Amino acid sequence: MKTSTFAKILGILAICAVPVLTSCDKVDDKIYTEDQLGVAVEWVTSGWDEVVNETDAKVKLITTFPYELVNTEDPHAITTVLKAGDTAKFDIGAFYPGVSIMECTSATIILRDGSQIECTKQSDGKTWDNTWSERFFTNYQSRPESEIVLIDNRRVRHNLTVHTFHIDNTLIDLWRSGNQE
Repeated sequence: MKTSTFAKILGILAICAVPVLTSCDKVDDKIYTEDQLGVAVEWVTSGWDEVVNETDAKVKLITTFPYELVNTEDPHAITTVLKAGDTAKFDIGAFYPGVSIMECTSATIILRDGSQIECTKQSDGKTWDNTWSERFFTNYQSRPESEIVLIDNRRVRHNLTVHTFHIDNTLIDLWRSGNQE
C-alpha cells in the first residue's frame, strides 16, 4: 500500500470518527420527563417557600426543625433577617428534608421593638393554639415553577412548587389582640 493511499484512508477514518467521538458531549435538544427517560430522579428539592416581610420595618425570623441542620449555630434552627419588603427563600426537601416553612415546627418573628410572635404548628396540621399561628402557616399562595436540568446529556424538566408566606400587619394585629390583658 502506498503512503498516499494509507494517508487518505487514515484521513477518511479520522473524519468518520470525529462525529462519533464528539457525539458523547452533544446535548439532546428535546426536553424529557422522568417517565420518558424511564428513570426516577432523586431531586434535592421539590421547590421552595418564600417569606415576604410586608411590614414597614425589619424583622427577624427564626424557624425551627425536628432534625439537625448543617452549618448553623443551633443545629435545629435557621435565623433570617428580613428588611421591609424583603423576601427570604427556603428550600422544600425532596429526597432529604429541606428547610421550608412547610417543614418547620415553629416560626418566631421578632419585631423591631423586640416583641416575639411565636407561631407553632400542631402535629395534625389542622388545629392551632392561636389565630396568629394559623394565619402564618395557612395564609400562603402556591404556584408551579419548573427548571430544565441536564442529566446524561439530556434535558429533563423538574417541576417545582413555590409557596409564598406573609409577615404582614394583619398577623401582627392578631398577635397583639391575642396578647392584650
